[in-house]
Amino acid sequence: MARTGMYVLQGIVPSEVALAPFDVKVIDLYNDDGVAFTPTQVAQMGGGAQVEIAVLANHPTIDSHDILLI
Repeated sequence: MARTGMYVLQGIVPSEVALAPFDVKVIDLYNDDGVAFTPTQVAQMGGGAQVEIAVLANHPTIDSHDILLI
């Protein structure tokens, strides 16, 4: 079975992420103002008890962002 995914680090709008038709949604932990998304916003985007938080460090195109896998 094919899996689809999206990867967004800027301009994250929880309501738009919620509607995105992807199996995996990878977003920055923080909004554009540097504030972490609330549990309510994460749930709205499709996350729940099984949301994984990962830190991507030493990646050539990412400057050590905290990432939510939803």
